[in-house]
Amino acid sequence: MDSDIKNALIEHFQQMSSSPFLFVGSGFSRRYIELEKWEELLRFFCKYLDYPYEYYVSKSNGKLQDVATQMVSDFNEFWWTSSDYQNEREMYTSVITGPSSALKISIANHIKSLSNTEISDATLKEEIDLLAKSNIDGIITTNWDIFLEKLFPKYKVYIGQEELISSSPLSIAEIYKIHGCCSRPDSMVVTTSDYDDFNKKNTYLAAKLITLFVEHPIIFLGYSLNDSNVLDLLNSIVKCLTSNGINKLKNNLIFVQRLKSDRTEGISDTIMTLEGVNLPIKSVVTDDFISIYEAIASVERKIPASILRHCKEQFYTLVKENDPRGQMSVIDWESIEDYSDIEFFAGIGVVSDRVATLGYISITADDLFFDWIDDNDKYNSNQVIKKTLPELRKGRSYLPIYKHLQNIGISSYKDYEMSDLNLETLLADGYTTYQSTAYKRAYELHAKGKTIDEIISEFEPEKVCGYIPYLSQEDIDIGLLEEFIRNNRSLIKSSYKTYYRKLICLADYVKYGWEYKSE
Repeated sequence: MDSDIKNALIEHFQQMSSSPFLFVGSGFSRRYIELEKWEELLRFFCKYLDYPYEYYVSKSNGKLQDVATQMVSDFNEFWWTSSDYQNEREMYTSVITGPSSALKISIANHIKSLSNTEISDATLKEEIDLLAKSNIDGIITTNWDIFLEKLFPKYKVYIGQEELISSSPLSIAEIYKIHGCCSRPDSMVVTTSDYDDFNKKNTYLAAKLITLFVEHPIIFLGYSLNDSNVLDLLNSIVKCLTSNGINKLKNNLIFVQRLKSDRTEGISDTIMTLEGVNLPIKSVVTDDFISIYEAIASVERKIPASILRHCKEQFYTLVKENDPRGQMSVIDWESIEDYSDIEFFAGIGVVSDRVATLGYISITADDLFFDWIDDNDKYNSNQVIKKTLPELRKGRSYLPIYKHLQNIGISSYKDYEMSDLNLETLLADGYTTYQSTAYKRAYELHAKGKTIDEIISEFEPEKVCGYIPYLSQEDIDIGLLEEFIRNNRSLIKSSYKTYYRKLICLADYVKYGWEYKSE
């Protein structure tokens, strides 16, 4: 039966012009990291309150967001007075926006801890490894956890409905967290008020996603066929479509359902009624998702989605800013294997060597930081050191330069002295160079003695940037640090950008650097 499902899906995908998008719900996180159901989460946090979960249900109309709303006031009082939450209060007081903040913060921290769960079941591990290698153009999710970001670390993440609506997504190698994320508790859609605000903007969100639903097969994982989150969004999309658009939507929706006693394993065609329109959809019922992920993996794409997104983003920037920065030339698509090959976008014209060289003068500090974050080596290190750094070093002490020095064969201070380079102001005077005194006391009070993994999972990203430099260099797991830096790239444009950039420089020093004047 599994082979029948796989073959039917492969045949279906072969009729499509685009790779699949996933629409991921809570059942996905329950399957792989054992995250509680929404009701179970609320019950969990009721254990601290004077009243049982059923008390709050009795005051609501049966919807879980109403139950959460009823809990907000009592939980807020407990959170502000209980010693159990003293650390949370000290960490998050500055980001409190209202009575619901306490519940959101506590739920977010609980979910963060589960997001790092290792999968021990061999079958589930095989499933998720296969999915991570699959050819998916992107993901839409109502989940708050960060499990998907860990599976697809090179995908750009949009958090919250508002961020997606106000941005210009490229519809490839992206994750749309439309109900917010535990990394930003204020973004999470939890209470009735949150849902009301979300629903008011649902039409705008639907308009943003229409092209995806019309042009891609959409695979729903972790949802039931009658899930209100899915139905509300699909109804909004259908409202925005013409009859021609609705015809294109037919057969694009694939719902994966868990096998239960009242269901028969297999794949079948059925009908979903939306806004009075009967849409043919595919229903897949199975407990073994390997066949589904194998079918997705069979979708042929010569170039990974993350690289295609990079090219698309470069082209979009070129059109918008008319500034090639020496990154544009002609290249055979056959030669593109990874980011390290993409220093330019191909197809419009050829830029002269002289203009390309001048482009290195106009590279910004942000460009160097993003190049380090993405680890794609899109810049020529010789040109960066000769053309870019002499311009950027003026008034700056922190830039990720060690990677570029290593690339040109400078791996010690002795090598540097022999090079006649003049970059003294950018070299680190030891590992402690990147510590920020503003975080010293907070680190000693709250994070001293914790591992880097514990710091990343227990504290909000802004504090992680300040705490990690106080760990000894031997305690730095560079893989975890790089993952944290990639997952929190939005900090480079935030009020905490100084600490985030210093953390990138620390990672650059740990991975590629050498002791100052050590020889």
